Amino acid sequence: MKVLDPGRTRRALSLNVTPLADCRYRVRGGTAEHVVRADELPWRCDCRDAAYRPDVRCKHVLGTYLHRQLAPAVRDALRSALGAS
Repeated sequence: MKVLDPGRTRRALSLNVTPLADCRYRVRGGTAEHVVRADELPWRCDCRDAAYRPDVRCKHVLGTYLHRQLAPAVRDALRSALGAS
């Protein structure tokens, strides 16, 4: 069983995720804007981390997942628990 990395989760929660067309999401925050494609598994991101470490989900994919799956109140509670901004 994989355990979420609190640091990566904290960074993912601080990202701004905006839905685009065709199951794509614009993810802003950090040094650059990225696009996550959620049209098939595994979800794909155009960031360097995703390219170099395909076995680990990047913070952009994690942030998109949290944005899609969690209610805003749950995301806020998780941010508070992890000390995310």
